[in-house]
Amino acid sequence: MKKVFKYIIILIFVVLISACNYGTDNLFYKGNYVNNRAEDLKELAEDDLKNLPSEYSFVIITDVHVGSVKENPPPLPNEEFIKWLESFEPSARPKFCLCLGDVADTGSDNQFIEFKDFVKRVEALGVKVFNSVGNHDLYNSGWDGWKANCYPYTSFYTFKTANYSFYSLDTGTGTFGTNQLKRFRQAIENDSRPKIIFTHYPLYTETFFFNFDDTTERSLMMHYLGKNNAKLYFAGHLHWFEEHDFGAYKSYALPSFRYKGQWTLVKINENTQDYSIEVVKK
Repeated sequence: MKKVFKYIIILIFVVLISACNYGTDNLFYKGNYVNNRAEDLKELAEDDLKNLPSEYSFVIITDVHVGSVKENPPPLPNEEFIKWLESFEPSARPKFCLCLGDVADTGSDNQFIEFKDFVKRVEALGVKVFNSVGNHDLYNSGWDGWKANCYPYTSFYTFKTANYSFYSLDTGTGTFGTNQLKRFRQAIENDSRPKIIFTHYPLYTETFFFNFDDTTERSLMMHYLGKNNAKLYFAGHLHWFEEHDFGAYKSYALPSFRYKGQWTLVKINENTQDYSIEVVKK
């Protein structure tokens, strides 16, 4: 009996410590269920992107972790990234940037604001930034801060270029959720265009503890993508590069902007559906 009581005390202590660090929302997902965050699929206008040439490039950053609480974290490569963008002729720069989440390390408002200031510098060069939400962004009830500072201020959305459709899904709590998965399926079944999907969690990784917990949900997503003209799936979370070929489409987990000092340039030809991926080091 004493041992049981001892384990109960230890469990309560762990719960309290976790709550102090990350907030009860992250411990119990109160108010942070993906079904609440990703209630509806928002279609963005983005008329400028519909007029892109058939060949263009875009850039991806992920796992920025502003305000990292790790001991002696590497500095953010913000200046190197800006200089890299400036090295292009304006007409040849990436047309937009996808950020795949974990922009904040502990979900505090000042971290989101610092990231927003960085985004302003990127967008001043003509490179619009689209964000997906990550698990770290939700720490300490960070959803409101993310939603207030990270365009397009929603975690479940789509936009179109001349021939392709891009979809961001909310995987901030490691799941697609029943409602989001259903709405996404409905959307892509009515969209015959080639598709590029981007989220925080990888669709699949060889490291099991970075995968989705619900393997049935993941299998359904893989099936929906294979049947509905998906071409590419991009994700972060893993912090390093992994590539997986599912036949009809490929899945990429991309390296961390902060901890690897890397970002990813994607060149695409929408007419031929050819593409190339280059991981850029600072």
